[in-house]
Amino acid sequence: TLSRVAASNKIKREIWNAATAEHSDAVSRAKENFREAQDAYFSSWTDVVIMNTVAKAKVDDEFEKKTTAWKEVKRHYYSELSLWNKENERRVQELLERVTAWKVEVARLEEEARLEHLRLRDQIQNENDVAIMLSHQKHAEAVELAIQQHNEEWVQWKKKVVLMLERHILYQYQASKFEHDYKQACIDLEAQHDKDVLTWERKCEETKLESKRLGVAARAEHAAKVQAADARVLERAEVAEQNRLIWDQAQQDHQHKIEETRHQNYKLTA
Repeated sequence: TLSRVAASNKIKREIWNAATAEHSDAVSRAKENFREAQDAYFSSWTDVVIMNTVAKAKVDDEFEKKTTAWKEVKRHYYSELSLWNKENERRVQELLERVTAWKVEVARLEEEARLEHLRLRDQIQNENDVAIMLSHQKHAEAVELAIQQHNEEWVQWKKKVVLMLERHILYQYQASKFEHDYKQACIDLEAQHDKDVLTWERKCEETKLESKRLGVAARAEHAAKVQAADARVLERAEVAEQNRLIWDQAQQDHQHKIEETRHQNYKLTA
């Protein structure tokens, strides 16, 4: 079980590293596309609109890839959880079978003791009362000792079964908490993505309306527009940087939760 957990964690780390690398490449490509769109804006507004559309499609494609990666991580997680549940059920069944076998063994020993008692009673029936009393006393002590040993073993196995059930409940709680955190992280990332797209489209529309209103102006007005566009580029770069920081924080929080869950699993296993 520990080897399967370690293999699963290795696969999860590889998938996570691949998703992080794809995200970095996507950010670099998005910045390059934005610079190309900025250069094309001053030559042709139609080209800018086309580039914005292409950039939005690329962002949507990258988001779909990251969503697919998250789904793969979730699939591996549920696969490992299913294997763990099957292993736990097998162990519980094994314990129940051993307890049943012990009950059968105790019944067999009691039956042998009863038969031995009958045999001894027939053997010493012609002896005196003192010999019969001593024989009965020894038989009672033997039966009492066997029952006491059985009770002690039965209590120990009941404690082990209770411990297994407590661990099972704890694992289920940890799995539920991990799934809830994962879903919430996906929802937050999707909401932030939609917000960024709406902000981008609104600013593009404002720029388009301003361009129609001003028309072809003097070279000084054109320089002022260039400066305003540069300011908006810096603002969008700041927004992109903030989004990257939010994404990095979400990755760190998720990795921390994975490490914490792994540490607890190792601790419980030990």
